[in-house]
Amino acid sequence: MVVNARRGASSAARRWVYVVVGLAAGFSGLAVVGTILTGVPLALFEGALLVMPVGVAVAVVRRVPKPVAREVWRVVRAGILAGALATLAYDVTRTILAAFDPSPYSPFEAIRMFGLGVVPATAPIEVVMTAGFAIHLLNGSSFGVVYSVFAGRGATSTRGALTSGIAWGLTLELLQSILYPGWLHITTVLREFLVISGLGHIVYGATLGTGVRRLLRPGRGGDHDDN
Repeated sequence: MVVNARRGASSAARRWVYVVVGLAAGFSGLAVVGTILTGVPLALFEGALLVMPVGVAVAVVRRVPKPVAREVWRVVRAGILAGALATLAYDVTRTILAAFDPSPYSPFEAIRMFGLGVVPATAPIEVVMTAGFAIHLLNGSSFGVVYSVFAGRGATSTRGALTSGIAWGLTLELLQSILYPGWLHITTVLREFLVISGLGHIVYGATLGTGVRRLLRPGRGGDHDDN
């Protein structure tokens, strides 16, 4: 009975660590939302949220047993790597779709705005876009960690990973479709924005889900439960 109580307490503590880490991983996306809603420079939000929730998550992980910490880090690493790859797939998809779109819609205007949130407006456009892409990649990778913690580690098949990954991608698309049009002053090309962004997020989610699944499954390719 004592052993079962200890196991229950250990399991609860493990779940708590995952919740803390998963919520903290959303810091960059929350910073963007804060900037859009308040107009406060993105750099300030990114810095403050990096220090506070991420600092708390690191402190919590350092206090848990080493096997749990290694397990959590494995899940986080999978989210970062798969999230970065998914972000690149998202951008390639949007670039291809925009190339066939005759409208003046630019799928990378948000990246320019990200850059202007962290470097002076007088900076060369190359610097602005580089800074913006760094924030964009940080967002995509951190959203990958959120997915990996809350859904990806529980996906027991490739089909399940695709389903949960695409669902997460469409959730991000819904939030973006609410916040971005006003922020980017999108009016005449709203349809193009929604179509290109929506398809991009489907590709992002599919890439993220399968990527996390591959990185977390035993042996990194040893099982065949793909149905």
